[in-house]
Amino acid sequence: MSKNKVDLIETISSNHIAYSQKNINRFYVLVPSIIKNDIQLARKIRSMATEDRQEVIFLSIVKDINTKYSAERRLTTLAAITRDKRVQTRYQALFASDWVEVLQQIVQPGDAVICHEEQLTKHNHPLNKQLITKLSTPVISLSGYFVEESTNDSFWQPQLFFWGAIFAVIIFFLIFEINVDALIDGWVGRAVLIIVLMVEFSLIWILNTIRLER
Repeated sequence: MSKNKVDLIETISSNHIAYSQKNINRFYVLVPSIIKNDIQLARKIRSMATEDRQEVIFLSIVKDINTKYSAERRLTTLAAITRDKRVQTRYQALFASDWVEVLQQIVQPGDAVICHEEQLTKHNHPLNKQLITKLSTPVISLSGYFVEESTNDSFWQPQLFFWGAIFAVIIFFLIFEINVDALIDGWVGRAVLIIVLMVEFSLIWILNTIRLER
């Protein structure tokens, strides 16, 4: 492990940006699925790319096409805010699950990687330390912009709420329909049952729409 790279990580993590950029032509900025203060992050990156003709590439890894679209919207915003006459910007959203593997394939001499101090690998190891070990290019770690990604609990809780609500609606209307059938005869009873069924299906449709929009 290079001592220079260790000093670089410690310096940036301590918010004292004092390192030579003469040999850096391109920055890869890792953008997780959730960040905070994106405008401040973009301005921070722009202030770091001080040398003329330095390129900044905002990079996200995604799991499916839906997350790719949302990631590209976020990356487009960051690239637009960072770009100026001195700084060229691009962005990439790649289908992958491992930052280290992706960067090993695309990083070249003259590149530097900017990650977040709080980021973890898929094995819950500090990402910046893994990058220092695996890459031969400078690794810069920033702090204060990363938001921990959603856990499985945050995914399952809305799902459980949705199916619980559906079950409650079905049971309630089933009991109501049994009582209507027992108490009201003839065409009036059938008309009431049709209306009740329409209300039931409408509620289920509304609940499903809310779930899909979340």
